[in-house]
Amino acid sequence: NRLLAHAKHSEEEDLVNRAIALGGSSSMIYELFGLPAKEVAVRRAILGIPNRKGRWPNVSAESETILWKLWVRFTQEKGTDLKDPRSILETAIAMAEVQPALNLAMIWNTIKSWIEQDLV
Repeated sequence: NRLLAHAKHSEEEDLVNRAIALGGSSSMIYELFGLPAKEVAVRRAILGIPNRKGRWPNVSAESETILWKLWVRFTQEKGTDLKDPRSILETAIAMAEVQPALNLAMIWNTIKSWIEQDLV
């Protein structure tokens, strides 16, 4: 049981670090993992990622179209559960990895907007 608990904890730590490395915002990390902004800042420093102040720009219409196509593709491939934020995060991470011009926070906010508008 201890080994399984350690493996699960390690997977979550890797997921948090991956999300931060791809540009996940402090508020997003708090929402998903409950980590305060100070801890996110420390992790960024450890990972060598500079802190950014302010909001990210909105996604352009052209980029949103690209994201939509990726969303459709990855949700089908991954079987994304729209009721599970971690499942949505996995899909958003996959999108961020193939669309490096946009960071994870921008992609996450776009997906949340689609969900709030009942587009997905």
